[in-house]
Amino acid sequence: MILNLAHCRYNMTIFLSSLRHPCLFLFSFLLLIPSLSFGQTGPGLNDIPHSIICLECETPGNSRSPSYAVLVEKASQTLTLYSFNGSYQKELSVDCSTGEIPGPKFVSGDKKTPEGIYFFKSKFEKKYLSDTYGELAFPMDYPNLPDRLQEKNGNSIWMHGTNKPLKARDSNGCIVLENSGILKLAQYIRLNKTPIIIEQQVNVSPVEERNELITQLITFLSNWNDALQSGTYHDYMSFYDTGFIPDISWWQRWQEIKQDALIKIGQEASTEMEDISMFRHNGLYVARFIQFITSKNHRFHVGSKKLYIKTSQENDDRHFSIAGDVFQPDVIKKETAVTPFMAALKQINTTINFDREIIGLINDWRLAWSSKDITSYADYYSGDFFSNGMNLTAWLNKKRRLNKRYDYINVSIGNLEIEKGRKFATATFDQRYESNAFRAVGEKKLILKIEDGRWKIYREIWKKK
Repeated sequence: MILNLAHCRYNMTIFLSSLRHPCLFLFSFLLLIPSLSFGQTGPGLNDIPHSIICLECETPGNSRSPSYAVLVEKASQTLTLYSFNGSYQKELSVDCSTGEIPGPKFVSGDKKTPEGIYFFKSKFEKKYLSDTYGELAFPMDYPNLPDRLQEKNGNSIWMHGTNKPLKARDSNGCIVLENSGILKLAQYIRLNKTPIIIEQQVNVSPVEERNELITQLITFLSNWNDALQSGTYHDYMSFYDTGFIPDISWWQRWQEIKQDALIKIGQEASTEMEDISMFRHNGLYVARFIQFITSKNHRFHVGSKKLYIKTSQENDDRHFSIAGDVFQPDVIKKETAVTPFMAALKQINTTINFDREIIGLINDWRLAWSSKDITSYADYYSGDFFSNGMNLTAWLNKKRRLNKRYDYINVSIGNLEIEKGRKFATATFDQRYESNAFRAVGEKKLILKIEDGRWKIYREIWKKK
């Protein structure tokens, strides 16, 4: 460990003086102990690792929750954790050990540690580990897509603890920490979200230098999402590098689902990105985000997605193209897996049909009520219906009396929202009731259940506005 010489001389002077003043001894003794962990306090860092473009890119200065990135510098055998929660901070720094052979990993068994941007894909606690891996282990997603495109191979590259004294450059390719270090670090790691960036030497640059690049990349991602949402096949493919062909076996089904949603529930399905972070290594950018499909009042989680983005210069303009497109974790058994996007489409199709059935029920129920057709109206209620202290018989008797009292009844609804539970569904909407003698506007909530193979009204709740 390298210590500042002037700092050591100053601390030694205090230490020698403390021998004559016992009350200073403990304080001076602590000064002589080098720290293994440093926390940045006060204002955010002005300089951060060049490889971090942004954490929580879509909400700069107003992050919903802290995001973290792990940086490993082989040259100094140091692991550092950075955080962002409105500003960048250095959370901790600990010694680590990397592969005993220098250079980036290429083949299995070369005893080298890979270099690049990786993510932690799982976690193993002590009870599942041999003594070699200490108290805790986090497998990484090596080889990632760029590695595989370069025909790199190997596996089982982990960040883990050790039960032995830590030695520099002493692993077979893993990142090794003392048990105390990995246990401290573990609380900050979010699987498939927290990156571990491994470099021979970590360079830093001012945070402000990234602003233009962030704007350009966010614009590129937004345009890519627009093409996915409403563009043609050729519009979407124009964002991809000619050397990479993405799996878009879902494209035709996506077009059908969008149109189906528009016809059945009056709003086309769309796509959203959330929790965006971006990094760079050797001229390649990595954008990681959560992808959603939305339709009216429903939001479907597709998965954690990574885009590997190349850049080139055209005159004075920077041009981007996607050289890789994977879901995280990016190792999928192709013979058995359904792509996450296709799985989400299946889910949204089921929900669209589910919504359509309930929307039809509510509309027919409203029409029967408005036309004072008590027989049809009663058919929309379950046998064990109960509301306002009345069972179904009492409820229908009340409606019969009102039908005789009023010359006409007109019921209209708006802002319908449907939620599906395991056994029940809930439909909430604004209801306007009019007759020749009475008017009321409020919120109606219908709790529905399946009875005799059909949705029926199980509970009815009214709140006047």
